[in-house]
Amino acid sequence: MDKNNMPQIIYSNLARLLDDPEHGVSMRKLSTELGYSSGYIQKIVDRKRGLTLDTLNEISNYFDIPIWTFFIDHSNPSDKALLISELLSGLSDEALNVIFYFVQFIAKNDTVPSPT
Repeated sequence: MDKNNMPQIIYSNLARLLDDPEHGVSMRKLSTELGYSSGYIQKIVDRKRGLTLDTLNEISNYFDIPIWTFFIDHSNPSDKALLISELLSGLSDEALNVIFYFVQFIAKNDTVPSPT
């Protein structure tokens, strides 16, 4: 984790979250649902307003994600391993077994099977 680049990582992760169609929420909607003016989140993303830890916590609660995920560099393999671990923690034993065998296959062959 590069502490010197932490603000960029946080803002990048915020932008990625807001651009994710799975969440389907606009900056305006997020702003107003958090109780701020309609342009509040846009100003944060544009870096015209500072992002506080309290606001970051509100955003993480809104999306039901751990706040620490904003501090992860998604291009860093060891940080990706932390994210994978977090995602796996809530899965059933059956799902974990399927994933385990899939990962074993990839590790042995160093390839990913193509979907058919």
